Amino acid sequence: MSAPVTHEPAMTVSLSLPDLVDHPFLGSGCCVVAADDALRQELERWPGVRSASISADTGQAVIVATSELDLEPILETLESLGFPAQAKPASTSEGR
Repeated sequence: MSAPVTHEPAMTVSLSLPDLVDHPFLGSGCCVVAADDALRQELERWPGVRSASISADTGQAVIVATSELDLEPILETLESLGFPAQAKPASTSEGR
């Protein structure tokens, strides 16, 4: 059985994470993980986030989310993880 198709408006938000370029890893010793993977997983856990992609090479992230996404707590969480971000809504589209 497939999931029902929703026609909720979507928005795309671009984030600039400049510290990600200089610090592409989290942790130390035997517990090192790629920061872009860890941040993507964190973003995809947030309610309203449909998908997230992050590039450690460019320090850019793109979030596709429902129009109800509250971006402020996400930005605060990224900063608390050591990656202050600036956001700019890129576009809004109707149902996909």
